[in-house]
Amino acid sequence: MLKNRWANGCLVLLVYANLLDYTIDEATGTVLSGSKTEPVKFEEYWTFTRLVGNNPWQLSAIQQAE
Repeated sequence: MLKNRWANGCLVLLVYANLLDYTIDEATGTVLSGSKTEPVKFEEYWTFTRLVGNNPWQLSAIQQAE
């Protein structure tokens, strides 16, 4: 029988952020999308997993909060 190698190796964090999100044209400095002054708020669930034992945590999923 195979055992689940991910058992006891899962951590889910709720990330809440308020940030400026924009894209600029590097040649001209013109804002192509988003805003340099109006912040964007969002919430995401970040899931980290690791193999059982002394192994590093790895980001395995990012999901939008509903």
